[in-house]
Amino acid sequence: MKLAACSKLSLTPENRVWYRAINPSHSATAIASAYTKGISSRFSPGRNTLNRFEILYFSENQLVALYEVGALLGSIHKNVTIPNPAQGWLTINAHVILQQVADLTDPASEARLGTNPQEPALST
Repeated sequence: MKLAACSKLSLTPENRVWYRAINPSHSATAIASAYTKGISSRFSPGRNTLNRFEILYFSENQLVALYEVGALLGSIHKNVTIPNPAQGWLTINAHVILQQVADLTDPASEARLGTNPQEPALST
């Protein structure tokens, strides 16, 4: 990924409701993020870097939020969905207001960065 190209990305504001699925036992800390600094994930290298940062995952709709945490099993593309019987989940609505957002699903942004949706998270 060409990180130097980040300054050339188109930026737009974001102001709408996003969704988060959580284990009910964590409802008191539903939007806490301090614990995420040391956890490696799709968008965070976790402990593998000196510049650790907090991260929160939100989804565009409740269905995607539930798929993300494994609360729903199957395939949205094949119209085969069943709830995971091992765990109940809560979904919360969060009104997100951001001043500058880069759309990394935009093909022009991907080309500038020299990346694609399948690129693994950076581990620096």
